[in-house]
Amino acid sequence: MKLRIQGNSIRFRVTQSEMAALAAGGRLEESVQFGPAPSEILTYAVETSSECSDVHASYSDPKGIIQVTLPADLVRIWATTGQVGIEHSQPITRGAALKITLEKDFHCLHPGLGEDEGDNFPNPGDFSGGRKVATPGQ
Repeated sequence: MKLRIQGNSIRFRVTQSEMAALAAGGRLEESVQFGPAPSEILTYAVETSSECSDVHASYSDPKGIIQVTLPADLVRIWATTGQVGIEHSQPITRGAALKITLEKDFHCLHPGLGEDEGDNFPNPGDFSGGRKVATPGQ
């Protein structure tokens, strides 16, 4: 699972196996450690819940956890159709909102060196029949 943060926007990208885990009612969790102390770890998680009716994000300060909860029926549709992602705008203060986006992680048409894309979704823009498209100079 990948996380991108910019301003009041968070975006998650999930692979095929991660999508399957979410569709089965599971939880995805990753961490990044900035130093040796437990307080220097940022954890981000996405989970499915049959108890919630809308996408919801929260942040737990003492634990350093970004948590996104998704309604189970919304995940089921996302996982079983060509729907690329889920977008939600969560009000945070008067006139401000947190934009929450979750997307299927597609194979890059021009992958970077060292990136493992073996579990990514097939890219709908790849007209090479699944073959890696060579770029000039390669």
